[in-house]
Amino acid sequence: MQCLQNALANVASNYEHYPIVHKSIKRILIRRFPYAVFFKEIDDVIIVFTVLHCSREPRTLRART
Repeated sequence: MQCLQNALANVASNYEHYPIVHKSIKRILIRRFPYAVFFKEIDDVIIVFTVLHCSREPRTLRART
């Protein structure tokens, strides 16, 4: 949980640093664990769409957006 909180803090302070992976959705990889957080900024608010295990099919994200 601490790694997830650290990742979200990094996103909040360095939003532009992370790559766009689908439309305007960005991704950060969590250290030490094979998870990715997919997020987007809307009106100065960061919305987290999902946290996926990296072995999951990324098309799962497209179904959620």
